[in-house]
Amino acid sequence: SFSEKDASPSTLSVQSPSRSLRLEQLWNFPRRLPLSNHLLVEPLIIHSDADYGRLWRPFEIIMALNILHVDFLLLSLFVLDVAFLYFASSRHFSFSTTIGSISHSSSAVKPSILFSEERQEHCRNVISNVITISSSDFCSKNTNGNVVRTAFKWIEKSLFPHASLFNDSIGGKRYKTVVIPNGLCKRFQVKSKDITLTTHLTSNKFSRLIVLTKRWNGPASIAVKISSIDELQRFREEIRSNLVHLRQAAFHFYFESMREYPNNALRNLALDHVKSDYFALLDVDFFPSPLDTHQHLRTTIMHHLKMQSDLENRTIFIMPAFEVEGEMTKKKIPFKHPLYPNTRDTAIRMMNSAHGNQSIKIFHEDTYKPGHWSTNYTKWKSNLRDTSYPIKILEFGYEPYIVGALKDIPRFFEGFRGYGLNKLSFFVELYYANFRLKVLRDFFVFHLNHPNMNGDQMKNSYRMNLVCSKVFVKSLSQNYGAGSWSQEKEIPGWHVWEKLRDKYS
Repeated sequence: SFSEKDASPSTLSVQSPSRSLRLEQLWNFPRRLPLSNHLLVEPLIIHSDADYGRLWRPFEIIMALNILHVDFLLLSLFVLDVAFLYFASSRHFSFSTTIGSISHSSSAVKPSILFSEERQEHCRNVISNVITISSSDFCSKNTNGNVVRTAFKWIEKSLFPHASLFNDSIGGKRYKTVVIPNGLCKRFQVKSKDITLTTHLTSNKFSRLIVLTKRWNGPASIAVKISSIDELQRFREEIRSNLVHLRQAAFHFYFESMREYPNNALRNLALDHVKSDYFALLDVDFFPSPLDTHQHLRTTIMHHLKMQSDLENRTIFIMPAFEVEGEMTKKKIPFKHPLYPNTRDTAIRMMNSAHGNQSIKIFHEDTYKPGHWSTNYTKWKSNLRDTSYPIKILEFGYEPYIVGALKDIPRFFEGFRGYGLNKLSFFVELYYANFRLKVLRDFFVFHLNHPNMNGDQMKNSYRMNLVCSKVFVKSLSQNYGAGSWSQEKEIPGWHVWEKLRDKYS
């Protein structure tokens, strides 16, 4: 048996019907080397664990050592083999041979699969096998302060049986997805009346996540899409370097090959693990104001019984969205900057400013006006009395950023991926589920512009989402009777959805 604790000296025993070898103080070999005459170790098979399947091809170790005479070349080969065993053990492999066994023992907990579900995505003509792995057993047995370091090792080990998921090529018919909620064992206290920030990202947006969590300064449920082990390791280093800013952040990992970005699946993953009564929905490129948004928003809700009642009775509160002029291309995004609007008064002044380098505007008002126009920014600037005001969706395409109660909230339609329809479809469903909309007076978000995805990628993603829209429209009809309401009660822009349905049926 071979055991290892923090790379401390250990013991290796290999046994056969006729010979045995015992190496004490393995790491200090060959200081003590009791040997029998000759020993031949048969072909060695390497496993990720006894029940997780073979990972590597057979590997042969040949040792021919004599207690009176040690051939230098063979001794060198033996030392190399021992070094190999040490490396492999540090990667959490186990070893078995036809004549004995070398097993890696550690305190790591075997991954527990919560469920495995095969999903047929008819509109994309693919089959996806989604495997969810529980971190509960691991987290309950790892309560020390260095749990993040240990957790990443456990995550890597949990992925070994599913390594093929990173080899799937775009355009294939079968995909595998592995989901690990709360993979870093966050145990911070969340109160029922807190507002949990929900967001999603890939590792290349990490610097924006840090700014977002610092400005929010409250509990956060964060879904992260990872496409390779290398990306996971880079993300690990980012996490370890910024732990002080992530004390209230729970990370949920979504491992998948290079398919279109699963916006809505990630939003649902973050929502599904909110522990408070209330949530906020933001994309990682949007920063909230004022600073310490969570505390200010929580205080506002607690001091206004009408807001509490509204939240409990299917009212969603909207944070107006702006964009800072210009494009932020720096890798390290600043937490504070003169161009950031930090208060409502500052935002109004910057909206009215003629100076391009110190101004903001309604998000995408030049490129996609329907996205936020229903917010009624004229009313927002003039409203000095009420903490919020009601609005109605005016046209197809509304997709604001919101605060709401988790109770009764629908989930996002996961058939939409990448660019187009993904977020606006959520607000169509909110409409048919009888949610009302109000706009907050003192809270808003602003977007730091960044380079967009490749134009061809956007077109391909949008084209596929158009095809998938027929499934979404069908679900609205089945669940809410959408399309059968009187014309004045259907959501504005319903005819657009019907055209998409008919075109791609």
